[in-house]
Amino acid sequence: MNTAILCVDDDKQVLNSLRIQLSRHFSEKHHAEFAQDAFEAFEVIDDLTKIGVVTVVVISDWIMPGMNGDEFLRKLSAKHPAIRTMMLTGQISGEEGERFLKSNGTSVIMDKPWTETELITTVQKLLDQ
Repeated sequence: MNTAILCVDDDKQVLNSLRIQLSRHFSEKHHAEFAQDAFEAFEVIDDLTKIGVVTVVVISDWIMPGMNGDEFLRKLSAKHPAIRTMMLTGQISGEEGERFLKSNGTSVIMDKPWTETELITTVQKLLDQ
């Protein structure tokens, strides 16, 4: 395995749910990595790159301390344009979400709470791009 899916959320319960669900479906092909804020996420990506693991998908919360998900994903896309991204949030409205998708390059905004089927299908679509 030389690819990773990175999840970024300040809520440990959300990260644990993502860990369980992603591991069930993707653990044979991709590492699952986790960070509790944007700064840690950049460190994880850099550390993975140093050992030859390519981060292919990043799933980020929107509301986080230090740097919100929209700013994080914009900076991530500027630094690593090949990484496919999705926002996981319960806080964004339809119109605001559309503006974010257009300005950020993020492919998907998924509402919290999500279903496992919805998550896995969406991540698979991102991996297939």
